[in-house]
Amino acid sequence: MGTSRHHHASPPVTVLDPNEPRVAGASEALMNTVQAASYLNLAPSTLEKDRCLGRLQTPYLKLGSKRVAYDRRDLDEWKQARKRCSTSERAA
Repeated sequence: MGTSRHHHASPPVTVLDPNEPRVAGASEALMNTVQAASYLNLAPSTLEKDRCLGRLQTPYLKLGSKRVAYDRRDLDEWKQARKRCSTSERAA
């Protein structure tokens, strides 16, 4: 019999569980990919792609080898930096 090949898919990125206990302080502002995407009105896949390609330069935290989080304060600053008054306006 021939050998079987097993294709191992990359494990999904582990995100913070919104139900896990939080330490008071900075961690209260942390969101997982789905939460951050909803907060920014983007698809989760957009944030996943951006972590690889960096086109939007959405700030995120890498916690360990596979854990990713988004700090609400960073996302607020990121959104504020993208405000424009016209389509011809360039970033400062």
